[in-house]
Formats: sequence, C-alpha cells, structure tokens
Amino acid sequence: MPKAPVVALETILRSPLQYGSVSSASEDRQDLPRYVRITDILEEGGLSTRTRASVELRGNEAFILCPGDILFARTGATVGKTYLHTRHERPHVFAGYLIRARIDTRKALPEFVHIYTHSRRYEAWLARTARSGAQPNISAAEYLTLPVTLPTIGAQKEIVRCWQALEAYQDNLRLSAAEKGRFKRALMTEILTGSRRFPEFAAARWRKQRLGDLLRQVSRPVNWNDATEYALLSLRRRSGGTFLRERRLGALIKSKGLFEVERGDFLISRMQVAHGALGLVSPEHAGMYVSATYDVLRARDEAVLDIRFFDHLSRLPMMYRNVRLACHGVHIEKMTFSLKQFLAMSAAFPREIGEQRRIADLLDSMDAEEHLLTQAIDAVKQQKKALMDHFLGDTKGR
Repeated sequence: MPKAPVVALETILRSPLQYGSVSSASEDRQDLPRYVRITDILEEGGLSTRTRASVELRGNEAFILCPGDILFARTGATVGKTYLHTRHERPHVFAGYLIRARIDTRKALPEFVHIYTHSRRYEAWLARTARSGAQPNISAAEYLTLPVTLPTIGAQKEIVRCWQALEAYQDNLRLSAAEKGRFKRALMTEILTGSRRFPEFAAARWRKQRLGDLLRQVSRPVNWNDATEYALLSLRRRSGGTFLRERRLGALIKSKGLFEVERGDFLISRMQVAHGALGLVSPEHAGMYVSATYDVLRARDEAVLDIRFFDHLSRLPMMYRNVRLACHGVHIEKMTFSLKQFLAMSAAFPREIGEQRRIADLLDSMDAEEHLLTQAIDAVKQQKKALMDHFLGDTKGR
C-alpha cells in the first residue's frame, strides 16, 4: 500500500470543534435526552449501560449528537479517549468536558478517524501532548493539530471493514465471558453454601465451624540483605487475586519487614480488606514477598480443609460482610482489621474433604475458562492495534 499522507485533524473537519454543555446531570429518564459524560465512555469506545444520566433538552439543542459525531475527552485520567456516535432512538447530549468533532465525509470516514484514535500513533501523540497538572488535559486548539494518517477513502473502508469484523468477534467473546460470569456467580452461591450438592456427598451434612479451628497464621520473616532484589506481591480488591507489584533492591526498600509466601497461603491485606483484598497466593507467585501489613493464613490440617474451597468461599458476599464486621473505624480507607475477631467467626463447611475438593476443582475450572476468555479478548485487542500498524505501515508505534 502506498504511504498515506499525514494531515492535521483541522483539515478534515466540516465545522469547528465544539465544547459540550455545562448543564447539570439529572436522574436517568427515558423521556429526556441521555447525557453523555466522560465517565460514560468505555475504553473500547462504547457507552456504559451502568452510568446513565439525563439532561433537559431545552437550552441544549446545540449539543445534540448526530450519527458520525466523534467525542474527545479533554481532561482527566482518561484524557484522549473517544466515542463515535451512531443512530439512537433517544437523543444524546454531550457534556462540557468533551469536545465534538464533525468529519468532512468527502475527505475521511468518521468510522476510520475513530478507529485511528485506537492506534499506537494516536497513543504516542497523546503522551506527547497531554499537559500534566492536577488533571491532564488537551484543549480544542491542540486537538486541531492532531496528525491523522489518511489513506484513500477506499483504503479507509477496508480498514473499517476489518476492524468491525474483529470488534464483532471481540463483542461475542465479551458476551460469552459475561454469561459465564453470571452463571458462575449463581452457582457459587448455591454450591458453596450447601444448597446444591454433588449426589455422592448428599448424605453427609455440612457443619458450622470456627474459622480459627481450620486456619492458622504463619510467618516467614526475611533474612534481610540490601543487595538482594525482592519480588513484592500485592492483592487486588474484590478478590481479584495476587499480582507482582514490583521488584526492588533491598537497599531501596524503606520498611525492611518482609515475609515470604508459599503456595497454599491465603493472604489478607489489612489495609485493603474492607475492599475485598483477600485471596490465595497464585502458584506463579510462590516464593515472593509481602509486607507486614498482610496476614498470612494456611489450613491447619489439609485433610480437613482444602484451602482452595476457603478461597472460593471468601468471595461470597456473606464473607465480605464478615470481613467488614472484623474492621473498626469511621472511614473505609482507615479501618483497622482484627484477625482475631475474624478467626472467631464461623461458616458452614462440608464434612467430607472429598466434597470440598470436588467443589474447588469445579470452580477452579470455571476460573480457568474465564481467564482464557479474558486472554482471548486481550489478544483481539492487540490484533486490532496490529491491524492499524499494518495499514499505517508501522512496525512500532510512533
């Protein structure tokens, strides 16, 4: 493909860029226009279905979106994200922290320009242009100078066709992941509380047991060495699992109180547990380190408790409530967690270790399926970027 020219966004507009309405949002009502704000725009360019708001039509007629309009976020942590408006039965009005661009379709396809804002070239321009401060921002004047690589209309149509095919595949993967997630959550509520049983274990009743009778605290303090590089582990909120936060040389770590974790350890972040930061150490993170702000637990007897069963149980709303009850303080970000109080609480467990293992195996396999779908969705996202690299003649983003 011949090398495409690079033009400024200003040269392919059919009208000046426009800032949005400064009206206040109101509760969502179907008889009023939807109010599109920065927080409503998703990473992939669609609109959230969870954060709908409305605005009065009177006084906002000039801000009604038309099919083909592109919105650019001009401020905040997600400055530069974009939304392409398509046909809707309900009017949409865009808010003040967004900038509207209307493309001259004789020169460029709005769909192509929107796709271009998901390219590595656009990301590189954002990184160079966004002014940092209390809030990163890009003005309308700066957006006018946005360099857009502009192939022929025919080539733009081909890029849009390929992109939309990948997007449809990605949407199907997302739907599948959402359906599997809903099914798993419903199943967890039943299978982890004993309301649904495996037939071979149906005769054995569950028993309520004190958590402290099943779990014990462990401590493996580090023999400190300033010359050693330590892999520091953290927990995501809402039972999101462990992740490697960073690797740091011992001499650069201020708090020298680190503890080694092993496979089979269950971690509780005392600083973030009110947000659901608790869970099992992933196999790939065994041998890494946590700070003294973590409590580390293990099964007292692996013939009595499968720690994987407890890990899945800890993700239920009832366990989140128990964790909150063991926290004390006025502000959620400054609560103090009492491990002693938590371990004094009780929960129902299968008497048979075999039943615990069957439940854990089933839920582990469902977790693995979800992970594979997430990987597939991410792979399509990278394919979309690679598609733009190919059509733009890039081997690397600029």
